[in-house]
Amino acid sequence: MIKRGKTGYNCGRAAPALGLSEARVCGRDGGVHMCLSNVYYSDLEGKRTEIMREVARMEARSNGYLLIGLLGEEKFVEGHIEEVDFVDQHSVVLKQIRPGKS
Repeated sequence: MIKRGKTGYNCGRAAPALGLSEARVCGRDGGVHMCLSNVYYSDLEGKRTEIMREVARMEARSNGYLLIGLLGEEKFVEGHIEEVDFVDQHSVVLKQIRPGKS
């Protein structure tokens, strides 16, 4: 079972959505132990707003990122990476693109 805080996730259910084997997602093959992150949007004033919880994958696009959740849900967000915290907060903060800039 994949655990994040007080909530448990079923490895077998998450693996197909991520295109990985159950053994790999659950760490039974000596591979990875899955960490999920929350993604936030920081506006021009620095105010943070949660965009998506339990993001399993981020794919860079020309002017933003495609966020893919644990069960395959997708959301596109424009912006640049401002901060990534893999250890304490398990979070990614994206900064708004200023008008006319990219």
